[in-house]
Amino acid sequence: EAAGVFFDDLMLQMLVALVVNVVVAVVLYQITTRPIKTLGQVMRALTENQLEVAVPYTAQHTEIGDMARKVEIFKENAIEKVALEQRQQESELKAKADKKKAMEDLANRFEFQVQVIIEEVVDEVKQVRTLSERVSEIIQRSHEKTTAAANGAEQTSRNINTVAGAAEEMSSSVREVAGQIRKSGDSVK
Repeated sequence: EAAGVFFDDLMLQMLVALVVNVVVAVVLYQITTRPIKTLGQVMRALTENQLEVAVPYTAQHTEIGDMARKVEIFKENAIEKVALEQRQQESELKAKADKKKAMEDLANRFEFQVQVIIEEVVDEVKQVRTLSERVSEIIQRSHEKTTAAANGAEQTSRNINTVAGAAEEMSSSVREVAGQIRKSGDSVK
């Protein structure tokens, strides 16, 4: 009988120990294992850039709460990193747009300046053409005057030759008349 009571008492103690162990396991699971597992899932989500996930247990004043607050800092840093990358991309896009605009402005100014230079060159070419036409007219008139002068000089030369020929004939006639006068004078003597 004593063995039966001892055995019943032992079974009761084992049952109580089993219930206490199950209760302790459930409490430990609820207090530590489940929060650690939940924080692990939150950290995995954060590493996959799922930054909208909420971090639980941050209000607790336990080691789990400390871990949760550190995970919250990790989340805030990840959010700040994404925001910084986005600002950097926007800045790069703005810089590219500004550079493109500056290049277009430079091209437009260059095109305008080239157009102005071309117009100035065209004006200068027109002036040179006008001047060239005037010089050509002057040369043409000079050529006509030179031709007229040459023709006049040629006519004058012919006239001089004619006068010279006539003067020579006259001189010859005067010599002949003088010779005849001499002969006549010699005969009269």
